[in-house]
Amino acid sequence: MPKRIFAATVFVTLLALALTSSNVAAAPIVQHVHITSNDTFQADPCGIDGTIVEHDMIELQAYADGTLRFEIHSVQVFTSEATGKSVESFSSQQQTNVSPPIVNGDGTTTLLFMFRGLEQKLKAPDGPTLVRDAGPITFALTFDANGSLISQLIVGQKGPHPLADSDFALFCDVLVPAVS
Repeated sequence: MPKRIFAATVFVTLLALALTSSNVAAAPIVQHVHITSNDTFQADPCGIDGTIVEHDMIELQAYADGTLRFEIHSVQVFTSEATGKSVESFSSQQQTNVSPPIVNGDGTTTLLFMFRGLEQKLKAPDGPTLVRDAGPITFALTFDANGSLISQLIVGQKGPHPLADSDFALFCDVLVPAVS
């Protein structure tokens, strides 16, 4: 449930798109994808067994200059199997790659992504906000040759980002008491 940035499969797709994009003076859109999904699945965030009900909308625009822009709206509700208590995770953000992919000399590739908007807000259903990350934040994401995420670093931020500042450990510090 903690969104460690984005699903690895999406980044592999984006990496492929970015690496195959051509550089041109004008930056017309070369690909536009709209995805919506609704899913329910078993999960155990922070070691707590339960169910996640997820509703996502992702809009992707790939430009000829290699720029990728996402708009993401996501609502996830995690319900503890043991207590029946829930926590809602909400995200409404725009993501843009800051530069073309950086091909490192060791076989890895690094992508710089800036997030704007509400990266993540956790709250009790019909209750108060428990924690939220909002405002611009830029991550350097490094992938191995197989497309697996091997590291993520914050390289710039403005706004409150307690989840990111804690390397997302605060997520469990908030979730566990809320559903216990």
